[in-house]
Amino acid sequence: MSELQEPAFLDVFKRRLRLEGRLVTRTGLHIGAGGSGDPLGTDLPVVRDAAGRPFIPGSSLKGVMRSAAEALLRSLPRPRGDDPRPRLWTCDAVGGDPCIDDQRVKALRKDLLPEQPSAADQRLVVEAVWEESCTICRFFGSLALASRVRFPDLPLAGELLGLEVRNGVGIDRDKELAADGVLYDFEAVPPGTGFDLTVIADNYADFEIGLLLYLFDELHRGHLALGGKTSRGLGQMRVEWRQMEETSLAQGSPFARLLSRQQLLAEEEEEQAPELPLPESGDVGLWRRLAERLDPLPEVDAAAVGRVAKDEGWTKAEINERLALGLAKPRSAWKEVLSRLVQCGRLVERDGALLSAGRAPAAESREEAAIDPRLVPIYDRFVGAVDARFKEVA
Repeated sequence: MSELQEPAFLDVFKRRLRLEGRLVTRTGLHIGAGGSGDPLGTDLPVVRDAAGRPFIPGSSLKGVMRSAAEALLRSLPRPRGDDPRPRLWTCDAVGGDPCIDDQRVKALRKDLLPEQPSAADQRLVVEAVWEESCTICRFFGSLALASRVRFPDLPLAGELLGLEVRNGVGIDRDKELAADGVLYDFEAVPPGTGFDLTVIADNYADFEIGLLLYLFDELHRGHLALGGKTSRGLGQMRVEWRQMEETSLAQGSPFARLLSRQQLLAEEEEEQAPELPLPESGDVGLWRRLAERLDPLPEVDAAAVGRVAKDEGWTKAEINERLALGLAKPRSAWKEVLSRLVQCGRLVERDGALLSAGRAPAAESREEAAIDPRLVPIYDRFVGAVDARFKEVA
């Protein structure tokens, strides 16, 4: 029996995967708590915990993941008859076409259970329900099956500097105009806010975790969004994985060591800051001292060089000589220092301003930023497994 066909229930522990990380808002985030009862407050506040801090409900994240998974699998043909091949498919419970409903469960109980059923008889019903359930319901759960993946609420990570208040207006679709009297405002969590993320999967198949990681990657790339007002650009998130721990039954005597834990995500190596370049002419020690004083500044200009020189007691004539600037008259020494630092790459221009190369933000491509090098072997295992399943049904 293949990994797709083998039932995976929760009555016996097989293995568990705990994913931990952080979701960071790229744009504003609005997950509403309904209308406000405060006449002086915003019309649509964000959901808050008991301490008044915004959080992301686990159900909101799980709903986005499940909906995206259903859309992906719905592109595949639905199995017909008693096709024996391993298959990936999803039902359409919202559209009124569930893979299995309450009436079908009652019919299975009537057909399979005797008047006084035993535990083994009850399991026959569960296995029959599993057999008729779609791939998504088997993993994310349904009215007939418990979910094997959990999404706890995501609490705020760190302090929140404040919430944004934005305006909105209702639209009359018939008139194609703004509706009368439907001007409102709503709260949004600002960009750069982090939320602690935990996902726990039990008795999973590798392809199920692969599908989950793929969907988180889609969220990171901006192809999925959380919360409301997403058509306005809200809900874009960045995913930062910190730990992936797999727990399984150890081989050998369970009394010696029952559970075996393996950290799948390697420790992140501390990156050494690259040595920034310096001009080759003149006193290298003086260039280094001058550059080190300029590096922390948000912007660098001739006046900043002059202030540093004054603090250090350097005159223009001394700078011209010791740094071998070659100026006949050292009147423009500060500008020449800037020019030399730009030429060697110590200073770079960003939006018309000069700043240290160590402080200049790198141009991040969202498509390239998603894959942490530490994730490559994990993706090879899990996402590779779901890719193989897709090929089986292609």
